[in-house]
Amino acid sequence: METSKLTIACVAGVLATIGILYPNQTLAKTSRVTYYNATQICQATDPGNFTGLRFRTQGIYNSSNSSIQVACALPREFISDNNTTDIWIFAHNFRTGPATINCSVQAGSRNVGTMNVYPRSFVVQPLDSTSTAITNIDHVTANYTHYAVSCIIPPKLELGLLRVMESDAGDEL
Repeated sequence: METSKLTIACVAGVLATIGILYPNQTLAKTSRVTYYNATQICQATDPGNFTGLRFRTQGIYNSSNSSIQVACALPREFISDNNTTDIWIFAHNFRTGPATINCSVQAGSRNVGTMNVYPRSFVVQPLDSTSTAITNIDHVTANYTHYAVSCIIPPKLELGLLRVMESDAGDEL
């Protein structure tokens, strides 16, 4: 009986020593990727342009003869409070010539009242698909609480998926 008490005391002492010698163990970096279909989370910023948009299974297609702006709100439950977020925007071109799509990510904080805009333009080749990424959006210093994506979709282009990757160096995702 005395031996088991002594063993427990020794093990407890060793564990306490390890805790004192190595108090700040580095946690593994984690990441989480979520895909959103533009059909689910985007809408025309001007209701008058709604008739030019086709909400298809692959994304939002602009069937009109002029560019249409859409806004997409990213659900809050997938935005971590730590480190960085990368957002990819995927587009498809159904035209016979290249087209440029202009997008931006708006990152804001309700608590601090700040809003930062990360603009991005990218060319989609004829009858092809491509994507662009807005990377390393910092949560820690900016204290962002919400994100949105807005794009001006040229005629015969489709806004497809939005890919959100959160990274956390502290294994808190």
